[in-house]
Amino acid sequence: MAQEDPFEGLLGDTMKQKKQALVFANTRPRAESLAKQTAVIINPLLSVEEKKSLEKLSQKIENALEIPTEQCKKLAHLIKNGVAFHHAGLIARQRELVEDNFRNGLLKVISSTPTLAVGCNLPAFRVIITSVQRFDFSGMKNIPVREYKQMAGRSGRPKYDKAGESIVLCKTEIEAEEVKRNYILGKMEEVSSKLGVQPVLRMHLLALIASKYIFDVDSMDDFFARTFYAQQYHDLDNLKRMLRGLIKELYELEFIDGEENRFWATKIGQRVAELYLDPLSASALIKKLKRDKLNTFSVLFALTDTTEIRPYVNVSAKKEPEIWEEIQKRWEEMPLD
Repeated sequence: MAQEDPFEGLLGDTMKQKKQALVFANTRPRAESLAKQTAVIINPLLSVEEKKSLEKLSQKIENALEIPTEQCKKLAHLIKNGVAFHHAGLIARQRELVEDNFRNGLLKVISSTPTLAVGCNLPAFRVIITSVQRFDFSGMKNIPVREYKQMAGRSGRPKYDKAGESIVLCKTEIEAEEVKRNYILGKMEEVSSKLGVQPVLRMHLLALIASKYIFDVDSMDDFFARTFYAQQYHDLDNLKRMLRGLIKELYELEFIDGEENRFWATKIGQRVAELYLDPLSASALIKKLKRDKLNTFSVLFALTDTTEIRPYVNVSAKKEPEIWEEIQKRWEEMPLD
């Protein structure tokens, strides 16, 4: 007799208890693949009424865009089976429909990347974490303990349950022991402020001026003296030096204006703050978009040549000559001096 797959067994048991589950995957394709696997398990356990309601929800999901994409159709098909995938590639309306219908109990399982690990209050009795590893530019790495705790913390939310379960799927006893030691019993990493990083500080400074929390040097010094960065590093003199340099920079970029000791955001500065852009990126984009010859290629190049896109995605050695050749052909279209 074939042994039951642990993942399928956990989902079947969740449904038997009339509960819901969140499944966490480390990539978007994996989240979608697990949702497809889950649909086969959940569909036979749905009532006729639930299937009718899910059919209507499926149509809303598919028609969230005027012209449905392949992803819209894929998600809509899964919704009919009482399951969904959830990641940053979904449009806001689809994410809203998935979350709302999980809250009302119509959707039984969501398979997600860590997008649902923070700030979401959902009625998941059971959280199933399929891997504690994630790919970055140098290969597979263990996720931080903090990230595990966030995912585990989605189970058994006080509003919905008295208890919850978080389960990490492991292939061997050795791996299970390692997960227990590092994650379940492990200490969370220290939190350190990133406010001292110039692009971060520059963006927050403009946002605070645009929202009128800061309007002169005194209000600026007072606000930043109360931040976590100031409390953690006790280096106010260096922070003040950085802030004064950035104020000068924002004047030069024409994102703020002022008289005597007071300053305020210009119209374009206000818009840059609303878009959460690094002011340096915004300034570079404005200059590039003022060029006469603009097409899709040059606009896309301008967008990718910003601090927000870094670190750049690696290109395979096989693709690199092809890309350089294309760039040389279209050099005139490049938004560069």
